[in-house]
Parts: sequence; C-alpha cells; structure tokens
Amino acid sequence: MWMVSLFSPVYWKLTNHIIYSGEFAGMVLMPLINKLPAALAAACVGASVIWLVDSRWKILWPILPALLYAVLGLLSYHWARPPQNLIRSYQIVSALFPAITCLIAGIISAWRLKIPSTVPNSPDYSDLQN
Repeated sequence: MWMVSLFSPVYWKLTNHIIYSGEFAGMVLMPLINKLPAALAAACVGASVIWLVDSRWKILWPILPALLYAVLGLLSYHWARPPQNLIRSYQIVSALFPAITCLIAGIISAWRLKIPSTVPNSPDYSDLQN
C-alpha cells in the first residue's frame, strides 16, 4: 500500500470535485474511481508474483494476493446500522476491483513472460562424430 501513497496525491488532484449522480454512478463507478490507485498497485503485485515465483504452476500464485485484496477489502467496512443492498454493492465493487486487476496482471505477465517449464532441447552433436 505504500505504492498507493506515492501516486495518490496527484490522482486525487485530478479527480477532485467530481460529483457522481444516480445509483449506478454512485455505487459502481465511484468505487472504481476511488480504488484505481490501489488497483494499479495490485496489478504491480500480480505481475511481480509471476516474475518472482519459480514454480511449475506460476499462473496460480497471483490468486493468493488477490484473495487477500478481496477479503481484507470486504472486512474494512464498519456500519452503525445494517447497510442497504446498494451500499453492499459499493463495498463489493471496491473490494473486488483490486483483486481482479491483480489476477489480470498476473495472467498477462505470465502470458508475456512465457518462461519454459522444462530445460530447452540440447543441441544435436551426432553429425560431428567421425
């Protein structure tokens, strides 16, 4: 989350005084805009996990930080009274957006990296024999 604090002040200056009217804009678009810095950091985490982990099943490793983003994002809300369904949708969207970007970045980086899981074929030296 320290990465988020690096580029958040500039981002908040750009998105200052935006008014979200309507239920869709207020409950779906607003959490996407508010969580964009965290989603960019989550994308960096997903790509880093693919790059750092040496495993046969590299593509499965970004699931762990994505689950952490989703679970900890859902646990960070406290209500004085039970929230309405629209407020729950806001909570779910803001928790799942960084988790999904973490997974997508992990999949894209694994696809782009394409590290072979086996040792490459050794050259054939049979034609050099007498």
